[in-house]
Amino acid sequence: ISSITLSVDVLKKLNLSTLEGAGSDIVQAGGGITNYATLSQVIDQIVDKADDETFIFDTQLKLPKRLRPRRPPKFSTRQDEPYPIFSLGPSRSGLPSHAHGDTWLLVSHGVKRWFLAPPGSANLLEDHPLWSPLTAFRRANYKNALSCLQFAHDLLFLPRAWKHATLNIGACVASGEQLPYSASQRYADAQKILNQNPNDLHALHSAGVAAFHLHKFAQAVFYLQKASFLYPLHPEIHVLLAEVLFHSNRPKEAFFTIQKCQAAYSHHAHLQVSAKALAAAHIKFARFFLGVSEFQRALDPLNTALSIRPNYPAALKDRAFAFSNLGLFQQAQADLLAAQALDPFDDEISNALLSLLRSSSS
Repeated sequence: ISSITLSVDVLKKLNLSTLEGAGSDIVQAGGGITNYATLSQVIDQIVDKADDETFIFDTQLKLPKRLRPRRPPKFSTRQDEPYPIFSLGPSRSGLPSHAHGDTWLLVSHGVKRWFLAPPGSANLLEDHPLWSPLTAFRRANYKNALSCLQFAHDLLFLPRAWKHATLNIGACVASGEQLPYSASQRYADAQKILNQNPNDLHALHSAGVAAFHLHKFAQAVFYLQKASFLYPLHPEIHVLLAEVLFHSNRPKEAFFTIQKCQAAYSHHAHLQVSAKALAAAHIKFARFFLGVSEFQRALDPLNTALSIRPNYPAALKDRAFAFSNLGLFQQAQADLLAAQALDPFDDEISNALLSLLRSSSS
């Protein structure tokens, strides 16, 4: 499929611009938190093993043409344009259980283990939303799922709506494409699955998201509320529900939804959950409040995230944003300076600090 092997050494020499991706801990906290870094910085982390959870999953990066694997025939005949996928992670990293549109992926370097379950499979690939891929493999109901090893130069095609999780065995580089998954198709697929298994988490999630995009707000609330009841410790489900409720002019219910899940995490013994994953979950809660301009409410989950993980640039940057909107410019500046010291290459932090200094001096 491609005569060029994308190894970590080859990628290091590409000098590609900024990547957009999410660590596995962040993906499991809902996928709403994005990290920005250069490819060189990410590879340095992997090689140095400074962060076992470093994982890039980017749908915007465009590799040089000579390094792109050729599109398989099934995708070449489709009229809707797929978007590119690029993933890079060290051993034991990966993605938790999820589902999406038709996808193909070619491993260029390393080995990737797949766990797969067809749509509607009851109780398969359901795990704690904050578990790492390795912990999920050891503790969740993966043993009855379909499984395979994908080696370098192997191509895997994944039909839409199939549940799957991945675990890298050694540093792994892969690229491919994913077809768009329309809201109407996603909603129809979810309905079929829920007719077989009314408590399927992925189907409830898909139905709720699709219903929202189709402006079926009552249905979106119904599916997401049911999912939140069945899975009270799932940050993404609760944030999605809160967003739908707020959009439906039900702000008090939206705030209560977030606070209920946040409280569950403060009173629950979360075995096998990393501090990074737990802190990222609280960032997810905070970003809901920031998104609806509830800056004072955002401070509680932000402070919780920083109590769990004090040297967390994303949390410091977000708290600075809340402080500045509350008129607390000195606190905002202190947080941005601390964040910049931790991550001096983050342009967003530098730009926010510069903007704050300009506004406070005017």
